[in-house]
Amino acid sequence: MIRDEKNNQYVLFFKDEGRSVDNNGWRTRQGVMRATSAHITGPWEVEWRHLQKPGQFPVEGSSVFPLIDGSKWILMYDCYANGHYQFCESTDLQHFTFVRNTPTKGKFTPRHGSVIPITKKEYRRLIKQFGMLPSISRSSSCGSTSPTSSSDMASFPTCSAASREG
Repeated sequence: MIRDEKNNQYVLFFKDEGRSVDNNGWRTRQGVMRATSAHITGPWEVEWRHLQKPGQFPVEGSSVFPLIDGSKWILMYDCYANGHYQFCESTDLQHFTFVRNTPTKGKFTPRHGSVIPITKKEYRRLIKQFGMLPSISRSSSCGSTSPTSSSDMASFPTCSAASREG
């Protein structure tokens, strides 16, 4: 759940479990949906539509986060039957456009994660405490720059942390 300051509402992103039932005349199918409310405790108004790329089912483990520059929101979710994470972008938290698929293979395949910004100081403390992941070298952009556009997303999902000034 996030706070949408622009529209003065809370937005909850959740998985439609795809049960064989009709909801308000709409047939459910495993996908990402959203609900909105003026108050964090509700009442919530569900939008009976899926947000992921059309035809992409089943999906789960969604997370929404803003790009560092605040220009767009990224919706990511696990396309677990197809072996990849999918990323979509939005400027209004309502309409999402496909950006890219990122395969979930290899030795390090995080699933159902969340994204939080950290400062450079926090990044350095984490590296000091836990070291670098083998796939991230000190010359990588992780920790020195931040993804600020969807074109930066190519390397972003492989980083363990995004950084911001501080």
